[in-house]
Amino acid sequence: MRKRILALILTGAMVVSLSGCAVIDWAKSLLWGNPVENLRTMGRDSGYENAFEELTEAVNTELDEASFLRMQQNYEGLPVYGRTVVYVTDLWGKTLAVTGNPMDVDEDLDLDPSITESEAQAAVADYIGDASVTLRDEDLCVYNLGEDGVSHLAYCLTLGGYELIVDAHDGQLLAADSFLRTDDEAPTEVSALWGQATEYPDIAYYKNEGINQLHDPARKIYTAIVVNKHDKSLNQYVVDYDYDVKWVDGELPDPFAVDAYVNAQRTYDFFEEVLDNKGTDGNGEAEIIIGLGFRYFNDKDQSDNGYSGSNTNQMFTQIGFGVTYLHNTARIDTVAHEYMHGVTAFHGGLTYAGESGAIDEGLADIFGELAEGWYTESTPDWDHPSAGRNLANPEKSGYPSYYQGENWDPGMDVHQNSTVISHAAYLMSREGGGYLNAEELAKLWYRAMLMMNTDCTFVQCRMLVEQAALIMGLNDEQLWCISDAFDQVGIPGTHQIILEQGGQLEVLDRTQNPYDNYIVEVYQADVWHYDSTIMSVHPMHERLQEYIDTLILVEAYDVDDTDPLIVDYDTGLYLVRLIDKADLNKSVSFFLRIREDSAAYNCIRTPFGSIQLGGQVIDGNGDPLTDVTVELRTRDGIQTTQTNEEGYAFDIPDDLISGKLTFHKEGYHDKTMDFTLVEADFESPLIIMTDVCLEEKPHPYASIVADYEATYGKGHIGSVSYGLAYVEGVFYLDLLDFNADGVEELVMGYYGGASSSAGSKHKIKIWTTVDGEAELLYTDYAMHGSDVSQWFSLLHMDGKWYVGSGYVGYEDNVTFYGMGAEEFYRAVSFGFTVGDRSSSYYANGETITQSTYQAYYNTYFQAATEYDCLYSEDYNEEEIQDMLKKTAEIREFLGVGE
Repeated sequence: MRKRILALILTGAMVVSLSGCAVIDWAKSLLWGNPVENLRTMGRDSGYENAFEELTEAVNTELDEASFLRMQQNYEGLPVYGRTVVYVTDLWGKTLAVTGNPMDVDEDLDLDPSITESEAQAAVADYIGDASVTLRDEDLCVYNLGEDGVSHLAYCLTLGGYELIVDAHDGQLLAADSFLRTDDEAPTEVSALWGQATEYPDIAYYKNEGINQLHDPARKIYTAIVVNKHDKSLNQYVVDYDYDVKWVDGELPDPFAVDAYVNAQRTYDFFEEVLDNKGTDGNGEAEIIIGLGFRYFNDKDQSDNGYSGSNTNQMFTQIGFGVTYLHNTARIDTVAHEYMHGVTAFHGGLTYAGESGAIDEGLADIFGELAEGWYTESTPDWDHPSAGRNLANPEKSGYPSYYQGENWDPGMDVHQNSTVISHAAYLMSREGGGYLNAEELAKLWYRAMLMMNTDCTFVQCRMLVEQAALIMGLNDEQLWCISDAFDQVGIPGTHQIILEQGGQLEVLDRTQNPYDNYIVEVYQADVWHYDSTIMSVHPMHERLQEYIDTLILVEAYDVDDTDPLIVDYDTGLYLVRLIDKADLNKSVSFFLRIREDSAAYNCIRTPFGSIQLGGQVIDGNGDPLTDVTVELRTRDGIQTTQTNEEGYAFDIPDDLISGKLTFHKEGYHDKTMDFTLVEADFESPLIIMTDVCLEEKPHPYASIVADYEATYGKGHIGSVSYGLAYVEGVFYLDLLDFNADGVEELVMGYYGGASSSAGSKHKIKIWTTVDGEAELLYTDYAMHGSDVSQWFSLLHMDGKWYVGSGYVGYEDNVTFYGMGAEEFYRAVSFGFTVGDRSSSYYANGETITQSTYQAYYNTYFQAATEYDCLYSEDYNEEEIQDMLKKTAEIREFLGVGE
């Protein structure tokens, strides 16, 4: 084995016009010309024996500012599995970047297979059962993606939804990758979206002589109802499809099929309009088959799953939804998530395991949210509820937001660890405090995906996203926020600084101010004789030390002032390590390239120095907020403090900890920011005043009132009919604590018209709040609008409120309800019936005497009249105006907008 080229080296060396990196001798010939010949030259000049000798075009994606040509590595006419090179050029053919993971193949590899079909079948039996295996010459490949890098002649078999790599000599199963990208362990709760989409204004489907089909020939989208059958010969479940989801004029199609079908159309349009990517293959040639109602796939229960699989050879993507997962088809982010898996597969693909599999899932979540925001013409909500992943706050849903941090799965579950990637994208967005809008974010991650290797790691992902930003020509503020987002999620980066001989390098502390207390070590380096993964770990890691031990120390010295370093070295490549003298555990390593005609000044940001975090918490008017809970989340746990009477929060531990700072106050939106706390024994700690403005959020009842007012209007005096004064619109609002638990319920009366139909009676609704959201508790009619009117009344007794109803003049059905366990229960019900010669009285289902009835009447009915909500001839206009005035006051208190 010679060596393996990672994207870091080639992009670092090749991005001449964008990042000012060095052009070594062979690179000059790569600026223009034939890509294959250019790369062969590069490979020979850099010591490679065969990695670049047989490159063939796999897929070419041409965008506005660049062309991304992915080439397959081959050896002796056989594809080298999972190894490609991406050659990026601008519109004039000038090389912008070269990325990839090519590796020399062992030249003593025996290319004559010796395994039998029965031996191959035994190797894959755990995945496909007893199905027969056919070995064909066209399925041969070279496989060297293993950790040892040893080359194997192998068969690449596509069986039962898996791509299986079997050694062609000893029958060893080298790798297994499922085509199925699942939304594993999706929540089973059925939401309100269950089958709601049966008609859409923008639906396009195939129609012929009154027969309709969910088939879109322009976008090549088909829908399929899945039938699961047990195949006795295979002893497993197989699926059949009915592509003709048909209905005749006057009928409605399957609502779940419409949900998935239309959201696939919308996702198709998002990728085409925003990214110029037609269909999952990019050219609009691949079919997109949507299957609904899966119970089994690969003989595994997929009932509660959404999934995607692409066969790039046969040019189709299958998107499936399990039978108990169908309600999620109404969510465009769910469909777009699965759609993105298909896009990734057609543009190079990512192995669905380890970090590359987590990146695959992270990309799917990112584009699911971006497609949703694009269609709804709003900002993405960064929540993927169908899988239970909150991308804005992964810890909230039990997922990690930090590389190898809290909630990280060391077993490398691709779904669990994916949120480190998707959370980084959120932090780059404007919603997450970054400087990229949704369209810029989509283009950024799409271009990064085009350059990814099949075995891409998190570190390489960061590097390629940063490289894509340079290719796009994003501004310095945007470039900074991208790198900062990866820093926040703990994915380390690699740094290369370019300077002319005698140039100045300024060292900045964590506050971006010049630093004056560090050690400098400079080593002579060689770009072709190091493994770039040494830079993907903490700088003090032993692998970096081992690498440094092989280099020549050029210079080492202490710095005790803030003057820039003068780098008066010969042209070439150096490895520089800076060590903070205040804390020897803190260091920064980077490659320094000295070349002619380069910049005379550059800077390096470090985590050196200390910060004392404090600040004032204010509201939107600039007034200080007291009693704000300040939550400090670190790897060591959660600590809380409160702001004082001036809104300041200084009660913060003084040891060196990094994490997140979240501010909570009831009635205000939470706000979260990253922080680093002060070191206890630091002589002159820097103080950063982090003034925080909390935005007041409307009361949960405000949106309820606003919605009803939008439908029925504000409360006002309407007509007088049958001796009754009709108050129309939302005519009654009050806040009452029914069960004395400190939470006030909203009592709301509204009226939609003078008709006595059920839709236009005076109605009363009572709402409460649960987890900050309004929830309906009680509904009743206030009056019928006829000669027999139903009353509605409120009673305050024993510190609690009760709501009652009955019929005016006919107290034969009087019922009062009280609230308990967050719902209303019947507290008392009494009345009487009139017979031929006498009346009988009852209460709570039992017969009572007339005197007992009168006692009930006096206690409940008469006492409730002072809170009576009956609007009859007994009410004068002044009383009604007082009620409307009170209603207006409640509106203002809740913050209901005009």
